[in-house]
Amino acid sequence: MELPDTIIVSAKEESFYSVFLGEWCWYPIRIGSEKLESLKWIAVYQTAPVSAITHFAKIEQIVDYKDTGRYKIVFEEPE
Repeated sequence: MELPDTIIVSAKEESFYSVFLGEWCWYPIRIGSEKLESLKWIAVYQTAPVSAITHFAKIEQIVDYKDTGRYKIVFEEPE
C-alpha cells in the first residue's frame, strides 16, 4: 500500500498567519514514524469562518520538536 504524500493540518486564523505564512513551518505535530519518508507536501485547512484548505507547500524537512515525540515541518513558500 502506498502511503500518502500530503499531510493536512488544521489552523485557526492567528496561527495560520503567524506560523504557517509567517514562519513557513508548522509545529508541534504528531506523525507516525512510518509516514515520515513519504510526506512531500503540507496543506492547511483554515477553521471557521473560512472552513477550507487554502494553501499548500513543498516540505523541505521534518525535524524533531523539542524532544516531545512530535515534529516540526519546515517548508518552502506556501502557495
